[in-house]
This record gives sequence, structure tokens and C-alpha cells, in this order.
Amino acid sequence: TTFLDGLSKTYRYLLRSGDNELVTLEEEIGFIKTFVQLQKTRFEAGLQLAIDLPDSVMNKRIAPVTIQGLIENAIKHNSITEEAPLFITNYTEADTLIVKNNLQRIINPETSNKKGLSALKTLYGYLSQRPVIVKEDGIHFYVAVPLL
Repeated sequence: TTFLDGLSKTYRYLLRSGDNELVTLEEEIGFIKTFVQLQKTRFEAGLQLAIDLPDSVMNKRIAPVTIQGLIENAIKHNSITEEAPLFITNYTEADTLIVKNNLQRIINPETSNKKGLSALKTLYGYLSQRPVIVKEDGIHFYVAVPLL
């Protein structure tokens, strides 16, 4: 029943936030915790999430399912095992949300359409003067999203 409860909460959030251009970071983080718990039924200890966000940013806004899309992207493009876990960290720097994961790249992810990050950049181009920044350093992959 824990899985069904999490699935129910996920769908409620998606339905409720779908009509909103923006949600609070606090709402999105609540959703992310549930979403990652659902993913852990598949990946168990192979998927690790750290959230290091001060209370002072929880009323900032982002587009709904921004973080969820970035977590799905990390899952899709990286190998995940209990021996070599995928670590995803959420933190802030200078009014920007950073979603970072270690690189364990899968060469040809079967479901990739190469459009997720591009769509996110386009969306935030309408919402903010500050861009979404995507970078990697060979060890980690980072996406920086402006908080609104």
C-alpha cells in the first residue's frame, strides 16, 4: 500500500500543478521525495537523493515537475546499481537551484529523444532573464535552474 499511496500522491500533484505556471520549491520538493521513493522500488539503494536546501528558499518558485524531469534524465542516462549508486543532489547557489548527479553514463539510452533539457531551457527562457545552465566536468552532471 505504500507504493499505491506514493503513486496516488504523485498523480494528485501532477493534476494539481498542471494548471499552474509555477509552484513553490517546497511543493516541488514534497513531490520529489514521493517520486524518488517510487523509483527506489525499482532501484533500491542504487538511487540516492540528497536535498540540501535552506528554509529561506522554500517559497521561491519553479515550473512544476522541473526537478522530477531532471531526476528522470539522470536515471535514463546513467547506469544504476547498488554497487555503483546514482547520487543526485539538490542545493542552491545565488538564487539558483542546482541538480547534480555523478556520471555513470549509458552509451545509448533507449528512450532518449534528446529534447528534455532543450525544452527546459526554452520554458525558463519565457519565465526568467536568467538561463538554465547545463554543464559537466567528467565526474558530475549539473543543471542550474533560476529560482523565481
